[in-house]
Amino acid sequence: MILSRLTNESLPWRLRTLEFLIVAGAIVLIARLFFLQVVKHEAFEARASSQQDISRALMPRRGTIFMRDGETQSLVPVATTQDLGFVFANPSEIEDVETTVKTLVDVLGLRFDEPAKEPDERAEIPPAEEPMAEDEKIVGTELDVLIPEVAGETIEGARSAYDRFVQRLSNKRDPYEPVARGVREEALAKLRELDLPGISYIREPTRLYPETGVGGHVLGFVGRDEYDRPVGRYGVEGYWEETLAGTAGYLKTQKDPGGRLVVVGGREYEPAQDGADIVLTIDRTIQFMACRALKQAVLQHEAKSGSVVILDPQTGDVLALCGYPDFDPARYGDTESIDVFNNPVTFGAYEPGSVFKAVTMAAGLDTGAVTPSMTYEDTGIVDVRPKPIRNSDKKAHGIVTMTGVLEQSLNTGVAFVVGKTGYDVFRSYVEQFGFGQKTGLPLDTEVAGNVTSLEKEGDTYPITASFGQGITATTIQIAQAYGAIANGGILLRPRLVAEVRMGDGVVKELPREQIRRVISEKAARLLGAMLVSVVERGHGRRAGVGGYYIAGKTGTAQIAVDGVYSDTRTIGSFAGFGPVDNPRFVMVTRIDEPTSVQFAESTAAPLFGDIAKFLLEYLDVPPTRMD
Repeated sequence: MILSRLTNESLPWRLRTLEFLIVAGAIVLIARLFFLQVVKHEAFEARASSQQDISRALMPRRGTIFMRDGETQSLVPVATTQDLGFVFANPSEIEDVETTVKTLVDVLGLRFDEPAKEPDERAEIPPAEEPMAEDEKIVGTELDVLIPEVAGETIEGARSAYDRFVQRLSNKRDPYEPVARGVREEALAKLRELDLPGISYIREPTRLYPETGVGGHVLGFVGRDEYDRPVGRYGVEGYWEETLAGTAGYLKTQKDPGGRLVVVGGREYEPAQDGADIVLTIDRTIQFMACRALKQAVLQHEAKSGSVVILDPQTGDVLALCGYPDFDPARYGDTESIDVFNNPVTFGAYEPGSVFKAVTMAAGLDTGAVTPSMTYEDTGIVDVRPKPIRNSDKKAHGIVTMTGVLEQSLNTGVAFVVGKTGYDVFRSYVEQFGFGQKTGLPLDTEVAGNVTSLEKEGDTYPITASFGQGITATTIQIAQAYGAIANGGILLRPRLVAEVRMGDGVVKELPREQIRRVISEKAARLLGAMLVSVVERGHGRRAGVGGYYIAGKTGTAQIAVDGVYSDTRTIGSFAGFGPVDNPRFVMVTRIDEPTSVQFAESTAAPLFGDIAKFLLEYLDVPPTRMD
């Protein structure tokens, strides 16, 4: 009876406890479900996605760059893409480091005999368990071998590249080390056969430049950005990066626990859009010959650098564009200075010197201020402040015609012309010819030059500008201006790209562009005849070609050093076109700071003549005179 009573009395307490535990459990369960389904929803969704979903970027194929071959009337690829090997190592899996390194050196042909040079771009390596130092740099050699320099060490004091390579592959806590890019199939086959522990490779699109000697300044190169993605730099590769690169796509679908695709699952797919192909106006044969002749001239005259540009004056098409020193786009990392990447034809603005006298004379002829037979008395000096203007030969030539002014390249003569024409009118002609403005040539690194001195008050600035001092211009601007003279007075925009061929087969032809008429056809014809006289009887004799009437003008520009023109450092130019009665080419040759000779008539003029002779033969232009 007592036990029964106690049990009955304690029952409400037990029920209350049970009720409490049930309620508490429900609260905990609800809280847990809230935590998992709400708070941690994104985390678990990502985990489930990683187990079930496949998400992959689909990379486009970079477009090809073509040059024309005038002989075969075909297109020649000068920049293309091929899948080559990217070899990398997992040092934690390498069993015998010394043997592995020696094998890689033998199979891949790695070179460690000289310090690697730092390329323009730096690759970012995925973080390992012990990340590399922030100032550890990725550098490239022959095969794009990726060897970081040791932080804080100089080239002289650093351990050899070979020792550093061994050190990298000896770090057992490092799961990833890049070895080489651009590895050919033969070497990959040997790696597969050897099956070295810890050594793997993948195939990746690699930019190739099959034609050598056709000018790195035109093409540029493909480097890598901070995320190790390929990206065009300089030249056509840089300017047309978005067009050539295309657009990445993506694939997102689901897989089962066995890794098989789930057919009925959700699927998102956006195909990659391959990059467009670009067809240049450049003639491969002309480009090769011009670049080779330029290199020979620079070396012969022990010059600092040089450039050549050749246009079709009737269309504005660029037939050749060269600079020296040049670089190999396939080995841009070997370039000693990044300054070499800048195109001297579009980037190297300079005081053009006497080649500019043709522009001054064009203004005088077009306005009627002067005629070819008009004379003036050359006293050898023009008295202006702060310093009198003299002829380059420091002589007085007496009574001289305007044609004689160009033949003898008299500074006092063009000072007479600009005085007769009027300073404001002269400035407007300079601007109409395109100076002080970019030509719009579709290449990276074009500058506009500077003619703002013509806006200043006083006699000095227009007078010195009349013979190409106190203003700056680029080689392409000089070529464009002479092209207008050759083309009957009409200024054309230089055209480098003829077609863009899209991946879907659509071909977009880039139109030739007539900018404006600068001078009358009569003035252009008179000036052309005067420039022929320069080649026949003046300083341009060595630019002539037997059997043809060639028009042109020399220019030897002094380089200003600390505000004073140097007597020894000069830039020699020759600008001209031919044959004068039906011009097939306009060309500017330029030799910077020659040391063997000083004047353009001995440097740029003979280079012009050599290339002009080849052009007339290559273009099958019949002779127009008997010499």
